[in-house]
Amino acid sequence: MLIKNLEFMRKRKCFRCEKELDFESYIKNFDIKNIDYFTLIWNSKYIEFYCCHCYCFKTKYHSDFDGIKAYRN
Repeated sequence: MLIKNLEFMRKRKCFRCEKELDFESYIKNFDIKNIDYFTLIWNSKYIEFYCCHCYCFKTKYHSDFDGIKAYRN
């Protein structure tokens, strides 16, 4: 998949373990027709992401976890 201007994507780390996340791995899970929408989410300073391992941990061991985490300062 060719994504233009990858160098302008925000650098991301997992909200929990701080493992580096990459945009290409993130976007491959979505429909390419909505790439602008998911690029906007990726670059938002108000949204944090978990790596796959931490997301699975949160969903398995925290029954109140709904997949949304508040922005941390």
